[in-house]
Amino acid sequence: MYLNSCNANKIVSVLAGGAGVAAIVGFITGATGIGAAAAGIAAGILTIGSAAIAYCNAKGRGIGFHVLPVGAPWCASQ
Repeated sequence: MYLNSCNANKIVSVLAGGAGVAAIVGFITGATGIGAAAAGIAAGILTIGSAAIAYCNAKGRGIGFHVLPVGAPWCASQ
């Protein structure tokens, strides 16, 4: 799958926003402990995903996502 640089930036923004929402939910549900842990994990995963996409789009030319039947997926700048 190929994304141009504008769409890649939109995905980074959405993931970062989702991480912020998850962190706020974790803070609000901190009294129970369970919700805070789940929200913290979700925020961490969203932040790592956002950073990975931003890294792949660092050259500002878009991203190519590559997935093989065997092995880990990877991305590269176009």
